[in-house]
Amino acid sequence: MPFKLKLKKTRQYNVASKSLFVISVELLDGGVADCTLSVDSTGQECLDNVCQRQAINQSDFFGLRYINRSQQPRWVQLERPLKRQLEKYASSHQLYLRVMYYVISGTSLITDEVTRYHYFLQLKNDLVEGRIICDCQQAVVLASYSRQAEYGNHDRERHTVEYLKNLLTFPKQMLDGGQIIDGSTLAETGRLEWLTEAVIQHHMALHNMSQVSC
Repeated sequence: MPFKLKLKKTRQYNVASKSLFVISVELLDGGVADCTLSVDSTGQECLDNVCQRQAINQSDFFGLRYINRSQQPRWVQLERPLKRQLEKYASSHQLYLRVMYYVISGTSLITDEVTRYHYFLQLKNDLVEGRIICDCQQAVVLASYSRQAEYGNHDRERHTVEYLKNLLTFPKQMLDGGQIIDGSTLAETGRLEWLTEAVIQHHMALHNMSQVSC
C-alpha cells in the first residue's frame, strides 16, 4: 500500500511585496515620481529619493504633504516611518512635494538652479491660487519675472497684448485701491488689458536677464 503524505495547505506570501511598497509623489510641475520604499523607510528617505531623482540639491527647503481623513493637508513627519503615518492618518498613499520653508530675506540662499526652479513653481502656485495676496502692481512685477524665467526675453512682434492677455496668469485675488478683487473678473472690468500692457513694459526692461537669476 503506497504511503501518502497529506500536506496542510498554507497561504503563500510574496516576501518582497510584504516588505516593500510603492508610493506616488506629485511634483510641483504636475509630474509624478513613484518611489519604492521599505515598510521601515522614513519620510526623510522618501524625500531624499524624490529630490535626488529630480536633481534638487537643496532638499532642506522641501517637505512632503498628504491629505488626512478629514480632507486637510498635513506635513509628513520626516523622522518617522512613512507607511505607519499614512496608514494611521492619511486618506490615501498619495504624497505631494511642496516647499516647507520660505526664504524671507531674498532668494540668495537658494544657490542650486533646480531648487530655485521648484521654489519658483511653488510661489507661482501660491499666488495664482490666492494663498498669497498681492496688489496689482506687485502682480505685474511678479508676472513679468515669471515670463522672463519661463520664456526668456520679450518678443516685441509676437508678444502683443492680444496674444498675451489669455496666456498670463494673475492671482485669483488682488488688492486694488484697498479692495480685494477677483482675478476672474479682470476681463469684465477692463483691467486685463491694462495689466497685460504693464507686464509687457516691465518684461521688456528685463531684457537679457538670466532666467536663473529670476
